[in-house]
Amino acid sequence: MAALLLSGMNYNVKLIDGDTIESSNSERQPLSGTNYCGKPKVKALEDVFGILGRSGDNVFVNTYLDSFNINDLLGDVDFIMDATDSFRSRELINEYAVKSGKPWIYSSSHGSQGEIKLIIPDKTSCLNCLTGGRKLVPMACHSDSVDPEIPSLISLYTSRFITDYLERNIWDEDLYLISALSRDVSKIMVKKDTHCRVCGFRDFKLLESHSITGRQLY
Repeated sequence: MAALLLSGMNYNVKLIDGDTIESSNSERQPLSGTNYCGKPKVKALEDVFGILGRSGDNVFVNTYLDSFNINDLLGDVDFIMDATDSFRSRELINEYAVKSGKPWIYSSSHGSQGEIKLIIPDKTSCLNCLTGGRKLVPMACHSDSVDPEIPSLISLYTSRFITDYLERNIWDEDLYLISALSRDVSKIMVKKDTHCRVCGFRDFKLLESHSITGRQLY
């Protein structure tokens, strides 16, 4: 959803996903109907983009991001948007973003709550500053535990965070907590950790690992 909104604002997007559509996806992801069950998610999105006249220079890649292909897949992008349900993938993206100097945003959903944090290398705290390497929920959630409206709600917020940064240079170090149940938006400042393994000591062990695959939830 966020990618569709951004493409409508004349941003070129590259969508990377090796997953296939399941029947349970239809209630949380309105862009993919049940007629696409069993087919690649990027195929459904490519069709939707085409119907809406948004194909343009957008790229649709049917594969999982991992420690082997991350540079090939993300080396030519200016900004990385995370919409995975894999904590390991987020850790890998964080290392790559810090090492390459690419800004990125992580978004996560669990139950009726979502989380968003913008990460700008050398300016803000990174994901590892926040977690200290611990696996947190909802950062490491499974999509089956997500209320149907949450992914679309978080997509709206995420697209705005991205355009605020790219077009208006508006950013902060806060972790945003968005609740559909209470309709509240709260935030927690996450300060840069000078002893952070990733952005402090620049230890990129996951990038150098041969065991990080896109199917790992944890």
